[in-house]
Formats: sequence, structure tokens, C-alpha cells
Amino acid sequence: MRRLLAALLLGLAVSAPFALPAQATTFNVPAAAGGSKAEQDVYNRTVAAEIRKAKPGGLVSVSTYGMSSGIVLDALLDAHARKVRIHFLTWDKDTYNASTKLVKVLGHDRRNPSYAIKCEGSCGSATTKNGHEGANHAKLVTVSTTHYTNNASGNLTNTGDTKWNEFQSTTCKAVYEPVTAWIHKLSADKNVKNAKTINACGWKLYLLPQSADSFDPQLGVLKDTSCKPYKSGKRTVVPRVRVVMMIWEDKRVGIAKELADLTRRKCDVRVILMPDQTEPKVLAALRKGHVKMRNGGTRGMKDHAKSLVVDAKVDGDVHHYVFAGSANFGGYGRNTNTILRMDSWTEVDQHLRWFDRYSQPKNSKAFS
Repeated sequence: MRRLLAALLLGLAVSAPFALPAQATTFNVPAAAGGSKAEQDVYNRTVAAEIRKAKPGGLVSVSTYGMSSGIVLDALLDAHARKVRIHFLTWDKDTYNASTKLVKVLGHDRRNPSYAIKCEGSCGSATTKNGHEGANHAKLVTVSTTHYTNNASGNLTNTGDTKWNEFQSTTCKAVYEPVTAWIHKLSADKNVKNAKTINACGWKLYLLPQSADSFDPQLGVLKDTSCKPYKSGKRTVVPRVRVVMMIWEDKRVGIAKELADLTRRKCDVRVILMPDQTEPKVLAALRKGHVKMRNGGTRGMKDHAKSLVVDAKVDGDVHHYVFAGSANFGGYGRNTNTILRMDSWTEVDQHLRWFDRYSQPKNSKAFS
């Protein structure tokens, strides 16, 4: 009972992971961190449960980097048998048996009611100017019956026992419709330079790729962040910034420099990252600025989340920002991806609690 209560306080769906309120974030918990089977596989089980709600004639749309989950595959095949239309999108590097089987069953002709396509490249941006092939890295699921949209940092794979991830869910029609249309557009496997941004129901969802070098919504917020304490009722709150990031490339060293500057200005800044997935200029900037860092890849666990929390005055007003989604701190013009921004104290509170759990010595290690 104590464990269940503690998990619920952390925003972790355990006993009832499939009854999610709109805009809720749910976090998985790896086995080595004490996660139950339900906590480890909450993403796949939640997606499968939503797919099973689809009614005949309805539509389920999926974009993923890879699918190995038998739970999700079975839900998709059952939906297809019930005459639910399926639009499934992955890329040609996804060699998992589950996605391969779905392609065989549904076929890859996007003119048909149902299809499963493996793009030759990233679906939206096949190659960059220097010839690097992108990836279909957006992790989205929509269901027409409930206007359900799921935005995730993790893939539909069987890795919840080792990887820290999160996902957000909403039943907002104004989010569902453009996301579903976006997935279908990507299935054409044609280059996209600048995707649209969806702003509805508390979500600001940036769809990638974005070709402009100036595109960096997280950096823009950090540049406008004040480190002066703010009042919340009778409490005085020291501005807090948290980052959990799997891959951090030097082209986003600007974020590291801003975090260092915020640390010098007495904001409470803490970072969980993968040192072997973080490039040298980023680590140097964080170290120079004495930013508190923890290694998220310990005891067989890996950080696979991509989140930024800013609880502070931003551009003069108090904001409770959470950035989440599928995009690492890397190039935003190469891969299909999502960056979701929410301005919600509930979301910030959940993420701070999750960060504190991840920061426990048994789950991550401090380094400098």
C-alpha cells in the first residue's frame, strides 16, 4: 500500500495505468529502480488499451522509431480484424519482428484504408545537405474514437525494464486532428523542411524537422529565465531548472552555457544525462559552470527521456514550463521528432518528484 501511494504521488500510473486524465504525464520505472512489471511496461500497455477502444470504421495512427512490443502488435492486429483503419509509420532501420509482421499483414500502399510503411529515411527529411540520412524518430499514437493523442520519449519496444521514459496523453480534438494528419503526411516519405506547431488545450507541440538554425524553443525560454525567487502563496520559491537528456550534441552547447549562467546566478539547476552520449563541448560548458550533474546510465539502466523543466519567472511572469517529447538536444532539421511544451504546475510538480526519484544514489551517480 505504501509503495502504491508513493508511486501515485510521483505521478506514476501503477494499479490503474490506463485511466489517464487529459494532458497527464506518466513515467515508467525500470526494474533496477524497483519498478513492478506494470510500471516497467506502462507505455506499451497504455497504448494497447487505447487502441482497443477504437471502433469499427475508426482510425489508429502510429509513428514510431521501432516496435517490438507484442502487446501493441496484438492490439493493432485485433483492431484491423474489427475493421479499424490502421496507419502505421516507422523507418527502414526498424527490423523488429513485430513491425515487419504488421507490414506483411497490412501492406504498404498508403492509398488503402490501412497500411504499415517503413520509410526509406526519416519519412519527413530523407537526407540533409551533407548527405546524412535522418530517422523517423517521432513517437506518436492517435485514436479517433476518443480523440486520443500520445506523445512519448520512448519507443514501442520491450525496454521498459531498463530505460527511464515518459509520455503525455490528451483527448483534445484540436490536438488529435493535426497530429493524425501529420502522421499520414509523413507516410508519403517526402522531404519536409519546416513542420507546423500545434497550440491547443494546454499543449504547444512543435513538430520536426525544422530547418532554421535559429529554431530552439528550449534555449529561448532559458535565455529569458530569471533567478530571482518568486512568491507562491506564503512560500518563496527559488527558481528551479531540471534536465533529463539522453543525447546532447555540441550543436546545442548554447543550452549548456545558459544552464551554467543560471547556476552562477543562483538558480537551482540540476542535470541527469548519459556522459557517453554527451559531446565534449557540452560537458566542458557544464563543468565550467559547476552545474550539478548525475550519470543516468548506472546499474544496467539508461536515461531515454528528453525533458526540461523551468519553474521560474520567464520574461517577467511566473511560468511552470515542461518540455518533453522525442527530440534529444541535437539537430532539429534532420529527423522527424516532437517537442511538447506545457505550462502547468501539476506537470512541473510531477517532473520534480520523478527527477528526485531518478536522482537517488541507487538510480544515478553524481559526477563532475
